[in-house]
Amino acid sequence: MVVAWYRFVGQAVQVVARLSTDAGRTWGPRQRVGPALLAIDGTRPTLLRAAVAQDGTAGLVWQRAVGRRSHEVVAALARPHGRFSSVRVVSARGVLSGYPDIAFDGSGRAVVVWVTLTQVERAVILPGGQVSAQCLIRTGRVPDEPTVAVNRRGDRVYAWIESTPSGFDTWVAREGARGRLTGPQRLQHPSAGQLPLADAAIAANGRSTVVYEQVVGEADLIWAASAAWGARFGGGQRLSAPGRFAILGGAGAGSRGVGIDAAGRVSAIWEDNPLPGRTGTSRVRVATSNSAGRFRPARTPQSVSDTQTYERPAIGVAPGGGVVAAWAEIPAGASGTNLVWGSAAAAPGGSFSSPTKLSRNSGDFAAVAATRPGGAGVAVWAQGDKRPIVRLARWSP
Repeated sequence: MVVAWYRFVGQAVQVVARLSTDAGRTWGPRQRVGPALLAIDGTRPTLLRAAVAQDGTAGLVWQRAVGRRSHEVVAALARPHGRFSSVRVVSARGVLSGYPDIAFDGSGRAVVVWVTLTQVERAVILPGGQVSAQCLIRTGRVPDEPTVAVNRRGDRVYAWIESTPSGFDTWVAREGARGRLTGPQRLQHPSAGQLPLADAAIAANGRSTVVYEQVVGEADLIWAASAAWGARFGGGQRLSAPGRFAILGGAGAGSRGVGIDAAGRVSAIWEDNPLPGRTGTSRVRVATSNSAGRFRPARTPQSVSDTQTYERPAIGVAPGGGVVAAWAEIPAGASGTNLVWGSAAAAPGGSFSSPTKLSRNSGDFAAVAATRPGGAGVAVWAQGDKRPIVRLARWSP
């Protein structure tokens, strides 16, 4: 496991990380990995993403400033029990680049995707640390929030959003293990208004699934589109209830809103709220597909009155199909009383356990979930009191 976060050192921002080789029981020393860019001109924080290969190699990607006007995407790798390598630049020099994501294939290659002002690009980091030549995925209109998923043989699926005059479109592209790229495809259900999200998963046989948001007025819906390798994506399946405000999990904390097990079953998590000004309940919702990409009805790990809400939840999926979820509950009008909760389902599509309270009522937020092979949960979050710190909990449902 790897846990990474931003830390202020004087006026500078550094990436700091710790490694564990026993599912979070013990941790290696804190490692200061390299300088980072926390935000761009007061906008949302840049993403710090992490992934772990099957052999235990950990990878981090993030964004840093170069001079006053340029940003680049960088990466660092660490072997189990080892230290992170020197920082490697993966984006082109002198090009404004950012918002990266990373995933490993079965051979230990790390695939990194990021965006520029007009392009979606990727690079591959070989097991020895060498960065391959960059590959152009698409030239589009202000692409943003890219994600990548990779299966064991090295097939890749990319998902991202692009700005349009009326809102945003969700796009997807696939690339074979040897670098053969399929033409990018715009998915149905464009969004109007706020910034939506998309997340991707890919099975061992190449079946790819993209879960994404559609924003229409005050309503926000969760959709999923799935396609076999080589086939085009169809119209998709609506996962969330109509007339509600649903927000896909993952993203801002570097966490995931989608996971996949060894049989190719995809699980997605989101928060589901009543529309502004209406009464009802806020819910954490999870839906799981079969291996053909068809989702079953969603389950609810926790619900609260409409005076409370949730921060983006996170999901982790075990190879055998167990699902763990973590989220922060935010009482309305309260300060410093947020709670982090965790829950688990032992089988694909199964019921979730009663939620376990993981934190201490200390303004906690940004929960990230992972699962051990047996299905027990691991959650990491930021404790937002007067001196913010990073905490971890392990639990068995």
